[in-house]
Amino acid sequence: MESSFGNVSPSEILNTGLFDFEKSSQTETWKLERETIHTPETKEYGISSFVFRAKQPFHPERFWTFLNDQWPINIIRSKGVCWIASRPDDVINWNQAGGSLRVDKAGVWWCSLPYGERIRYAAFVDNQAEIEKRWDKAFGDRFNELVLIGQHLNQQEVEAQLMSCLCTLYEITAMQNGQRFKDRFPL
Repeated sequence: MESSFGNVSPSEILNTGLFDFEKSSQTETWKLERETIHTPETKEYGISSFVFRAKQPFHPERFWTFLNDQWPINIIRSKGVCWIASRPDDVINWNQAGGSLRVDKAGVWWCSLPYGERIRYAAFVDNQAEIEKRWDKAFGDRFNELVLIGQHLNQQEVEAQLMSCLCTLYEITAMQNGQRFKDRFPL
Protein backbone atom coordinates (compact mmCIF):
# COMPACT_ATOMS: atom_id res chain seq x y z
CA MET A 1 0.00 0.00 0.00
CA GLU A 2 1.45 3.36 -0.99
CA SER A 3 0.69 6.57 0.80
CA SER A 4 1.80 10.17 0.76
CA PHE A 5 2.27 11.80 4.18
CA GLY A 6 0.31 8.98 5.80
CA ASN A 7 -2.86 9.65 3.79
CA VAL A 8 -4.54 6.25 3.95
CA SER A 9 -8.18 5.48 4.26
CA PRO A 10 -8.79 4.08 7.77
CA SER A 11 -10.97 1.35 6.27
CA GLU A 12 -7.88 -0.06 4.51
CA ILE A 13 -5.98 -0.63 7.77
CA LEU A 14 -8.55 -0.95 10.58
CA ASN A 15 -10.73 -4.00 11.28
CA THR A 16 -9.09 -6.01 8.49
CA GLY A 17 -9.28 -9.29 10.46
CA LEU A 18 -5.58 -9.96 9.80
CA PHE A 19 -4.56 -10.00 13.49
CA ASP A 20 -5.55 -13.02 15.54
CA PHE A 21 -5.02 -12.30 19.25
CA GLU A 22 -5.59 -15.92 20.35
CA LYS A 23 -3.07 -17.28 17.86
CA SER A 24 -0.49 -14.55 18.58
CA SER A 25 -0.71 -14.93 22.36
CA GLN A 26 0.25 -18.60 22.07
CA THR A 27 3.56 -18.03 20.27
CA GLU A 28 6.85 -18.76 22.05
CA THR A 29 7.95 -15.13 21.79
CA TRP A 30 4.75 -13.90 23.43
CA LYS A 31 5.05 -16.48 26.22
CA LEU A 32 8.71 -15.63 26.81
CA GLU A 33 7.87 -11.92 27.06
CA ARG A 34 5.20 -12.66 29.71
CA GLU A 35 7.50 -14.94 31.75
CA THR A 36 10.65 -12.81 31.85
CA ILE A 37 11.50 -9.37 33.17
CA HIS A 38 11.01 -6.98 30.32
CA THR A 39 13.95 -4.79 29.36
CA PRO A 40 12.66 -1.52 27.93
CA GLU A 41 13.76 -0.94 24.34
CA THR A 42 15.33 2.35 25.41
CA LYS A 43 17.80 0.43 27.60
CA GLU A 44 18.16 -2.60 25.36
CA TYR A 45 19.06 -0.51 22.32
CA GLY A 46 20.55 2.57 24.01
CA ILE A 47 17.80 4.97 22.90
CA SER A 48 17.70 8.41 24.53
CA SER A 49 16.47 11.87 23.76
CA PHE A 50 17.02 15.50 24.68
CA VAL A 51 15.76 18.92 23.68
CA PHE A 52 18.10 21.50 22.17
CA ARG A 53 16.99 25.08 22.84
CA ALA A 54 18.60 28.35 21.83
CA LYS A 55 17.43 31.93 21.38
CA GLN A 56 19.89 33.03 18.73
CA PRO A 57 19.41 31.99 15.08
CA PHE A 58 21.29 29.33 13.18
CA HIS A 59 23.85 30.67 10.73
CA PRO A 60 22.54 29.32 7.38
CA GLU A 61 25.91 28.28 5.91
CA ARG A 62 27.28 26.58 9.04
CA PHE A 63 23.94 24.91 9.73
CA TRP A 64 23.69 23.67 6.10
CA THR A 65 27.23 22.26 6.26
CA PHE A 66 26.54 20.53 9.58
CA LEU A 67 23.32 18.96 8.29
CA ASN A 68 24.89 17.76 5.04
CA ASP A 69 28.39 16.78 6.15
CA GLN A 70 28.41 16.17 9.91
CA TRP A 71 24.90 15.14 11.02
CA PRO A 72 25.33 12.23 13.46
CA ILE A 73 23.96 9.05 11.90
CA ASN A 74 22.84 7.80 15.32
CA ILE A 75 20.18 10.53 15.50
CA ILE A 76 17.17 8.46 14.50
CA ARG A 77 14.49 11.11 14.76
CA SER A 78 14.30 14.83 15.39
CA LYS A 79 11.57 17.41 15.16
CA GLY A 80 10.75 20.93 16.21
CA VAL A 81 11.02 24.50 15.05
CA CYS A 82 14.02 26.60 14.23
CA TRP A 83 15.10 30.06 13.23
CA ILE A 84 17.62 30.59 10.43
CA ALA A 85 19.27 34.02 10.25
CA SER A 86 18.68 34.33 6.50
CA ARG A 87 14.93 34.04 7.11
CA PRO A 88 14.28 36.33 10.07
CA ASP A 89 10.50 36.33 9.67
CA ASP A 90 9.94 32.62 9.01
CA VAL A 91 9.22 29.90 11.55
CA ILE A 92 10.92 26.81 10.11
CA ASN A 93 9.27 23.46 10.83
CA TRP A 94 11.86 20.68 11.24
CA ASN A 95 11.06 16.99 10.78
CA GLN A 96 13.76 14.32 10.42
CA ALA A 97 13.46 10.54 10.44
CA GLY A 98 16.50 8.47 9.53
CA GLY A 99 18.03 9.88 6.37
CA SER A 100 14.97 11.93 5.49
CA LEU A 101 14.82 15.59 6.51
CA ARG A 102 12.00 17.96 5.74
CA VAL A 103 12.24 21.65 6.52
CA ASP A 104 9.47 23.98 5.49
CA LYS A 105 7.96 27.28 6.41
CA ALA A 106 5.41 26.91 9.20
CA GLY A 107 4.34 30.55 9.33
CA VAL A 108 5.89 33.75 10.62
CA TRP A 109 7.20 34.77 14.00
CA TRP A 110 4.74 36.95 15.89
CA CYS A 111 7.40 39.65 16.33
CA SER A 112 7.82 39.93 12.55
CA LEU A 113 4.28 41.29 12.22
CA PRO A 114 3.78 45.05 12.46
CA TYR A 115 2.72 46.05 15.97
CA GLY A 116 -0.73 47.16 14.78
CA GLU A 117 -1.42 43.73 13.29
CA ARG A 118 -0.31 41.98 16.47
CA ILE A 119 -2.70 44.13 18.52
CA ARG A 120 -5.54 43.56 16.04
CA TYR A 121 -5.08 39.76 16.03
CA ALA A 122 -4.05 39.22 19.66
CA ALA A 123 -7.57 38.21 20.72
CA PHE A 124 -7.60 35.46 18.07
CA VAL A 125 -4.24 33.91 18.97
CA ASP A 126 -4.64 30.73 21.02
CA ASN A 127 -1.08 30.72 22.35
CA GLN A 128 -0.71 34.41 23.25
CA ALA A 129 0.32 33.60 26.84
CA GLU A 130 3.01 31.21 25.58
CA ILE A 131 4.33 33.83 23.14
CA GLU A 132 4.55 36.43 25.90
CA LYS A 133 6.24 33.97 28.27
CA ARG A 134 8.98 33.24 25.71
CA TRP A 135 9.37 36.87 24.59
CA ASP A 136 12.96 38.10 24.45
CA LYS A 137 13.89 41.79 24.18
CA ALA A 138 16.42 41.13 21.42
CA PHE A 139 14.67 38.38 19.45
CA GLY A 140 10.95 38.62 20.23
CA ASP A 141 9.35 35.20 20.05
CA ARG A 142 12.03 33.66 17.80
CA PHE A 143 13.81 30.57 19.10
CA ASN A 144 15.15 27.13 18.22
CA GLU A 145 13.70 24.05 19.84
CA LEU A 146 14.60 20.63 18.47
CA VAL A 147 13.83 17.27 20.07
CA LEU A 148 16.55 14.77 19.17
CA ILE A 149 16.11 11.02 19.60
CA GLY A 150 18.96 8.66 18.94
CA GLN A 151 20.95 5.59 19.77
CA HIS A 152 23.97 5.94 22.08
CA LEU A 153 23.77 9.74 21.82
CA ASN A 154 26.51 11.92 23.20
CA GLN A 155 24.29 14.82 24.21
CA GLN A 156 27.14 17.18 25.07
CA GLU A 157 28.82 16.58 21.71
CA VAL A 158 25.63 17.06 19.68
CA GLU A 159 24.74 20.20 21.65
CA ALA A 160 28.24 21.60 21.05
CA GLN A 161 27.91 20.89 17.31
CA LEU A 162 24.53 22.64 17.17
CA MET A 163 25.83 25.57 19.26
CA SER A 164 28.67 26.03 16.77
CA CYS A 165 26.02 26.51 14.07
CA LEU A 166 24.43 29.45 15.90
CA CYS A 167 25.20 33.03 14.94
CA THR A 168 27.83 34.81 16.99
CA LEU A 169 27.12 38.12 18.68
CA TYR A 170 29.02 39.85 15.86
CA GLU A 171 26.87 38.08 13.22
CA ILE A 172 23.65 38.89 15.10
CA THR A 173 24.62 42.56 15.25
CA ALA A 174 25.45 42.52 11.53
CA MET A 175 22.11 40.82 10.80
CA GLN A 176 20.24 43.44 12.82
CA ASN A 177 22.07 46.09 10.78
CA GLY A 178 20.80 44.62 7.52
CA GLN A 179 23.50 42.10 6.54
CA ARG A 180 22.14 39.25 4.45
CA PHE A 181 23.44 35.68 4.58
CA LYS A 182 23.83 33.11 1.81
CA ASP A 183 21.16 30.47 2.11
CA ARG A 184 21.03 27.08 0.36
CA PHE A 185 17.91 25.83 2.12
CA PRO A 186 15.30 24.93 -0.52
CA LEU A 187 12.32 26.38 1.33
